[in-house]
Amino acid sequence: MRPPDAQTTNISRRWKSSGILLDEQPNLTGLLSPTPIDSPTFELCDQLTRNGYIFFRGLLDRETVHLARMAVVQQWRDVHGELPPSMTEVDAKLRREIALNNSAIRDLSQVDALRKLFERLLGGEIRRHDFIGLRIAPKAVCTRAHCDRVYYTRGTELLLTAWIPLGDVPVVNGGLTVLEGSNNHEGLRQKYCTKDVDTYCINRPDADLYRTNRRRWTGELSRDLNRLSASLGGRWLSNDYRAGDVLVFSAFTVHASLDNQLEDHRFSCDVRFQLKSDPVDHRYVGKSPLGNSLQSKRGIVC
Repeated sequence: MRPPDAQTTNISRRWKSSGILLDEQPNLTGLLSPTPIDSPTFELCDQLTRNGYIFFRGLLDRETVHLARMAVVQQWRDVHGELPPSMTEVDAKLRREIALNNSAIRDLSQVDALRKLFERLLGGEIRRHDFIGLRIAPKAVCTRAHCDRVYYTRGTELLLTAWIPLGDVPVVNGGLTVLEGSNNHEGLRQKYCTKDVDTYCINRPDADLYRTNRRRWTGELSRDLNRLSASLGGRWLSNDYRAGDVLVFSAFTVHASLDNQLEDHRFSCDVRFQLKSDPVDHRYVGKSPLGNSLQSKRGIVC
């Protein structure tokens, strides 16, 4: 069953993340401004470089997106029954299995509209990562602030993400929010973004805990988006998303999701693109990508 269409008027400004209300002052939060897909390529690239994101309305076919959502729900039901109404975010291993084995999600990630867009943005033949980040968020769940780079340090820095809401996702359903211009924060690039979530120090007493994932760094920057924007600068931007919308951002753009304040689960997926000629992070390619798993752990001397 389709969720109700998102309304773009009277958008609730009671944005929450990790249970914390975001400051509503216009210099601290705002609405994402859509960019026409037929804008000149140099304008798209300039916006991505300057702001860290580009937001497209209706880039994808709504029916194709709804079919992908229904296919994910049906696959879950076939194996696990009904989605529980209250839980932490659906287990990463289960989400990975669904994304790998769901033809509708794979088909959505390979549509011509995405291929053509990323060829324009990257300026050449592209490679789509086989790993697709599927998110299923129940009520009161969010993804905390981070940059993608700390999960993808073993490949090119020129990596772009397409965040795709699988259905209409109003702000109160836990849509994505990006920190405007955060991709240009030098301190973030030089310190936080040089780290890798799957790398640990073999010469430290707690090395075995990190090697076996009994202790791990998740890559999160902060649970308090107000404090984070006060430290880094910029506004948190979001909007009521509709099926067919796509939000593109760089590996260095700080982003998070808002809390899902509804009873309905929020479904979305992340698809990543890079130039085919650039080095690739092998955790995210192949028939069964490892992603961030025990097999991806790498010990170094610190």
